[in-house]
Amino acid sequence: MTVIHTALPATGFIRPDEAQLGKLFKIVSAAHPGFARTVELAAFSRAFVAVGYLWRLAEPSTKHSFAHRLDHVNETLTRFGEAAISGPALMCAVLAHGDIAWRQADPHAGQLLEVALDPYSGRRCSNTWRALLSGEANLLPPTPPPPLLQRQTEPSPVRIFKQRPDGEMRPVGPHESLWR
Repeated sequence: MTVIHTALPATGFIRPDEAQLGKLFKIVSAAHPGFARTVELAAFSRAFVAVGYLWRLAEPSTKHSFAHRLDHVNETLTRFGEAAISGPALMCAVLAHGDIAWRQADPHAGQLLEVALDPYSGRRCSNTWRALLSGEANLLPPTPPPPLLQRQTEPSPVRIFKQRPDGEMRPVGPHESLWR
C-alpha cells in the first residue's frame, strides 16, 4: 500500500483555538446573518482552517466561481478526513479571516459572488482575525462591482408620446394627462 502525504501550503496561517473560533463566528453572524443563518460552528471551524491555507489575491477573481472554490475546499477537507462544508460556511470563514476581498452577488446586474482566494499563488495569510477579535480591525466590506456591471443610480429617462389625429407622434408634456 502506498501512502501519499500532502504538505499544507506555507501561507503563514496561525490556527485559532475553539474559543476564538466561537467569537469569530459570533462577529460574522452579527454582521451577516444572511450568510450565517444555516451554518453550524463545527462547519465554520472546518471552513476557517481550510481557508487559512489558501492564498489571497488582490481582488476577487472572476477566473473561477465561488462554487469552484467551494469544491476545492471540500476536496481538501475530504482528503484530510474532514466533513464537507456548505457555501454559507465558506463565506462566513472568508469574512472572519478579515484579509480576503470579496464581491457581493447582484443578480440584477449579473454579478456573481466572488472571493479573492487561490489554491496555488497569491499573498500569505495576514492573520487579521486576531485584530478582529481584539477590536483593532473590522470585517471587510464587499468590493464594488466592476464598472461594466455597476447598476445606474438614476433611472434612464423615459419619454412618452401620444399619437395625433393625423397619425404623427408628439411628446407628452410634463404636466399633461396621459389619458386624455
